[in-house]
Amino acid sequence: MAELSWQSPDWRGWPWVRRALFLLPLGLVGTFFWIAIVDYSDIAPLHMVLFALTCWLAASRRPQIVVTVFLAVFLLNLVVFPTHLGLSDGPAWILAMAVVLDANSRSPVWFGLFTTLVVASGRAPVVLYEATADNETFLVVLALMGATLIGQLIRGAFAAGRAAEAAAEARRLVERLEMRHAVHDSGSARLAQLMLLTRALRDRPELPAELRGDVDLMVDVATSGAQELRAVMQPRADEPAALAREWRRSVDVLGSAGFEVVEASLSLPPLGDDIEREAVRVVREATSNICKHAAPRGRVVAASAVGGETLTLTWLSDCEGAPGEGSGLGLAGMAERIKRIGGTVQTALADDSFRLCVTLPTAARCITLPTATHG
Repeated sequence: MAELSWQSPDWRGWPWVRRALFLLPLGLVGTFFWIAIVDYSDIAPLHMVLFALTCWLAASRRPQIVVTVFLAVFLLNLVVFPTHLGLSDGPAWILAMAVVLDANSRSPVWFGLFTTLVVASGRAPVVLYEATADNETFLVVLALMGATLIGQLIRGAFAAGRAAEAAAEARRLVERLEMRHAVHDSGSARLAQLMLLTRALRDRPELPAELRGDVDLMVDVATSGAQELRAVMQPRADEPAALAREWRRSVDVLGSAGFEVVEASLSLPPLGDDIEREAVRVVREATSNICKHAAPRGRVVAASAVGGETLTLTWLSDCEGAPGEGSGLGLAGMAERIKRIGGTVQTALADDSFRLCVTLPTAARCITLPTATHG
């Protein structure tokens, strides 16, 4: 799958960026703790416990209720650090703001901003007092509030981007459903006519015996096509060994179409239902692509390989010149589906031969294919 960049909200580096921002107030609080330890060595264990608790909050995946309770303690002045501990109200405020800053990484988006505004309103008198008493502390508070607000704007932009992507995906899904209905309405009628014609042709007594096998294959392909079209519109559980059966049918169809088929034995690891369903569709699309674009009566090599947690299906076919412009519904559509389950589709054209290589995971990774039901 494609590597996520820093511009993506799901980039793996964002949690470390947030933790790096957390180190600023954490270092300030740690400095106050260290001063207290030096000046008041008799209460050093208490400071070490407080500092360890702060570090744990920075590194752990805590629920929002912990952040809320932690801030409420400072807002309501339920805990007041004695001055002889080396902690004034300023460090307590910085520690609270640090937790607010780290809360920006949580959902929903409005949580961090709302908490920041509440803390700023509740502690305004303290901030104004320390603005005159300790200008450096006041600047740190303003910097933390600015970083918090900027973080919220960034997360809001990411949320808007996700919403736009979801809306675009919904539109594409509607288009696919409409296209499926159109294909069903027109394709099912044509397949029904094809089945009637081929069955009538097969029943003719004057049909030569050498053609009867090809006609039987035409009947089987047309019947399977009608069943698959109904399965797309009304999904149901696949039959066992569907991939092996489709692989054999593909070899028979290509051979009947006049191609010289060189087939390697099909090696199949245990596959999940979704993966096997997609693998069957890959074999169908590869067969259709070869029938449409390969050189007539050319050579076709079909092979499969199992490596680690992947299944690789490869086709190599003779072709004449460069392929024409695609419609976006064949290999392009297949590549999009395969990418969603963590696989890859590679094509190459060299020396008048076309190579199609599809790699599938043996189990779906992270993203599952969307399904739709129709009444």
